[in-house]
Amino acid sequence: CGQTRLAGAARLLLIAGPARPDESAPAALVTAGAAVHAAWLAATAAGAAARPVGCWIDAELRLAGRPRRVLHGL
Repeated sequence: CGQTRLAGAARLLLIAGPARPDESAPAALVTAGAAVHAAWLAATAAGAAARPVGCWIDAELRLAGRPRRVLHGL
């Protein structure tokens, strides 16, 4: 999945959504995927090495005291 390479990454982009999926979850996943894809295209166009990181099932962040589920990463 690429998560083992995260420690050596110069930069990491994570898109997070609600911790508990609800009926809006599919739309949030598509929107997050589109944002990561746009960032990937921009990074590649700028000559930066970038690749999506998958397998975020049940990965949670705690941001400002609120749990957020990681949806996509680059």
